[in-house]
Amino acid sequence: EDSHYTESAKMDWIPEAHELMPETIEWLKTQWPHGSYQRVRMMELEPGGWIGVHKDTDIKQLGPINIAITQPADCEFYSEGLGVVPFRPGTAMWMDVSRRHAVINRSAQTRWHMIIHQTVSSDWQRLVELSYANLEKPLESQY
Repeated sequence: EDSHYTESAKMDWIPEAHELMPETIEWLKTQWPHGSYQRVRMMELEPGGWIGVHKDTDIKQLGPINIAITQPADCEFYSEGLGVVPFRPGTAMWMDVSRRHAVINRSAQTRWHMIIHQTVSSDWQRLVELSYANLEKPLESQY
């Protein structure tokens, strides 16, 4: 529920994360560029599953970072005005969730994504700028 997730709420790693994903927590703490975390979620979408068309906010801005852990070939993330977002395993996308979006998993495999809500550090900003500078094609032509 939206009222439960506030930017000012104190967040901490849940016991299940410590038990099941200690290396992921360590990686997020030591390797992933961030200011501070608000929320980190592992999202599972089973074969045949879908996430209906929605938007997470009316405020137009870049929001959470979405990292594809697995990305079956027949699983597509649609974003309003962009079409299919080109996720591949290991890709990270800084998402504007004020756009309507939906996901359909038509594959026989589970899709796993990590969604990171964080404050933006100068390291993160620099990496995003370098990523755009290194694109072989303009972003619009990839959709």
